[in-house]
Amino acid sequence: MKEFSIVDAAFYGFGFLKRAPMNFLGVVILLSVLMLGTFVLFLPAYADLLNTVMSSSDPESSFAAMGAFYASVGWYFLLALLVGMMAYGAINRALVFDPPPSEWILGIKIGGDELRLLWVYIAVSFLIMLGALVFGLLGGVIMGVAAASGSTGLAVVGAIVMYVLMFGVMIFLGVRFSPAAAATVGEKQIHIFRAWSMTKGKFWQIFLAYLILYVIIFVVYAVLLFGMAASFGLFGSGGAGFDPDSLRSIGVGPLAVVAAVVAAVVYTFIYGAFFGVGAYVYRQHGGGRQTAETFE
Repeated sequence: MKEFSIVDAAFYGFGFLKRAPMNFLGVVILLSVLMLGTFVLFLPAYADLLNTVMSSSDPESSFAAMGAFYASVGWYFLLALLVGMMAYGAINRALVFDPPPSEWILGIKIGGDELRLLWVYIAVSFLIMLGALVFGLLGGVIMGVAAASGSTGLAVVGAIVMYVLMFGVMIFLGVRFSPAAAATVGEKQIHIFRAWSMTKGKFWQIFLAYLILYVIIFVVYAVLLFGMAASFGLFGSGGAGFDPDSLRSIGVGPLAVVAAVVAAVVYTFIYGAFFGVGAYVYRQHGGGRQTAETFE
């Protein structure tokens, strides 16, 4: 077992392009198409929803508009989930195997890896939400007891404890289950609780790796979102604020295509970095099959 390196874990996923340029290109194309679909199909409906919510003082009208919105674009969320699993599969294969296996077109496919990753995604999300609910209720009890004392200070402390417990357990479980996707792809079996054993005794190292990563991702997201919003004039005329109707004008023009490709490249790097921490833990500490030839 090699010594765990926080820096190597944080930056391992940024090597996605170098390790598997064809997989990287395939994910970029996939996400570019999804982004263009968002511009054409999702944003006009979202603009209608925002206009209704921002102009109506009736809560019932706002809730009705939200229901109509989700009913009209619900299928698009399912499509985005499918595309996400295809991208996640291509990324994890590139990060786990040496060399990455040849899959369908540019590393993109729909098969066993993607189905298993979907189950892992659902199961881990459920466990994290369940943990947050249980500890949130515990924190709520503490907050209630503090509030019942009649002390404003104790009530504030109780509220802080509640949120710390909720988000703390979500972070803890997210870190402990982080190698689940890589282990599932690497072993061709669903591995959720094996990820727990892989991260035993390494929580703080993995947490610090993710912390480094999230600082980088936050800055990149901020620059990307601000740049896209400014490019499409989403701030309104003369800096008057966000204009929902400007979402309708994005369409599929040259600027939209460039924005979609740029965003897809950035997101591909980010997804690679995000999954890279778990893949690093799996490869360095999880053992198991790590070469594509194992399955050929």
